[in-house]
Amino acid sequence: MHSDLKVAKAPWHDAERLQRALDDAHLGLWDGDIASGAQDWNEQSYRHFGLPVGEDMTNARFLSLLAPEDRQRVGQAWRQAAEGREDYRVDYPITWPDGSRHWILTVGRVQCGPDGQPIRMSGIHLDITAQKMAERETQALDAGLEARIQARIAELEAEIAAYQLVEAELRLFKAVVEVSEEAIAISRPDGQLHYINPAHEKLFGYTLAEARERNYRDYYPPASVVILEEEVVPRLARGESWKGELEVQDRGGRRFPLWERAGALRQIDGTLGYAFGFMHEISKRRATEMALVRKEEEQRKLIDGLPIGVVIAGFPDYQNIHYINEQFTRVYGYTLEDIPTAEDWFVMAYPDPRYRGQVRELWDQALRSGERQGSVESHEYRIRCKDGQTRPTLISAVMLEGRLVSTLVDLSTYPQLEEPARRSEERFRLIAEHSRDLIWTMNLAGEFTYLSPSLEPNAINLSKILIIIT
Repeated sequence: MHSDLKVAKAPWHDAERLQRALDDAHLGLWDGDIASGAQDWNEQSYRHFGLPVGEDMTNARFLSLLAPEDRQRVGQAWRQAAEGREDYRVDYPITWPDGSRHWILTVGRVQCGPDGQPIRMSGIHLDITAQKMAERETQALDAGLEARIQARIAELEAEIAAYQLVEAELRLFKAVVEVSEEAIAISRPDGQLHYINPAHEKLFGYTLAEARERNYRDYYPPASVVILEEEVVPRLARGESWKGELEVQDRGGRRFPLWERAGALRQIDGTLGYAFGFMHEISKRRATEMALVRKEEEQRKLIDGLPIGVVIAGFPDYQNIHYINEQFTRVYGYTLEDIPTAEDWFVMAYPDPRYRGQVRELWDQALRSGERQGSVESHEYRIRCKDGQTRPTLISAVMLEGRLVSTLVDLSTYPQLEEPARRSEERFRLIAEHSRDLIWTMNLAGEFTYLSPSLEPNAINLSKILIIIT
């Protein structure tokens, strides 16, 4: 047993080998007297603290090497180990004389005397700077990772909130589109329909499922397709919108006019993406417009057939003249090209500046006075014709829907009108005297100027009375 123990212990009793092992392990040895506070360090301990080898070392000197905020913690650990006869383990940072910063781990064990009281403490110093730096880097990485995770979570939460907002807006948009009376269609880049709203279904007769199997061109006759390809699609491809009227056809083959506004979204590569259109049928509007055109044509024919001149201008700004009937041109010689404005009319019709001023004053006064009643009182003026003649003319006017309609009666031909008027009165009397209906005339003062012979007090049918106010 003694031989074997001696062989086992022999390497560790070799001081040189022991020192080499300590140096290779970078272990600093220390031994301290608890009562005096004196400490013995080996060379590696001095190197760990950046101190000259052999410097006297005490507990006080050791604590002075620490930062003020660490001294109490390390000293308290020393006292607790000594008093409690516990192992001593503490790590702390130090700053070398050259300013570099290091971390040291100190481990020690209490040795007691025969009376059981602690007398010494010895242990090792180990430089754990690399380990602390790795821990710091790990903590920094963990903190960075945590920060990135939190940032990503915040991004995802923001994306979810944005998505929810977009989803809510889309639901609102869809609700608006669904109840819109305007027909709405969305087509893919290849022209295949992607969506139509209920108004579109009602207008053309195809359901959404049926429409998705069709191309938007299927809704247009050939002439309209040409307009789409040559005008609409190129504008959409340039990022512009288009609006206009086209002829379309529904499921039953009925063709009708349509007003449409079209636009498109561009894809990332700049090519044409989804296209959309807002549309409604304009058949009733077209019919109304045609009726108005026909009515206007009839009115023009009626006005052109009148035996008096008629001029229509804007009102209350009557400067621009919009229409002159044929009788006006026949009598006075002027066309609309000659007198496009009231100023041109005054200059040509009243070439004498003094008389022109009087006419302007009288006419403006008549307009102001007649605006309340909607009509201008008749006045006689001397008009210079285009051929140089001067014709006495009776001019009056009425205000109708933003227009001033003026009538001009050439008084120089008044004697020629007496015979047609007399014949007209004779025809009136002949009809009135042989009619079974009561016919009578009344002037503006409310006085009867004529009563037909059919007047019988006990046989008057008021529903058949024809009133002619003169």
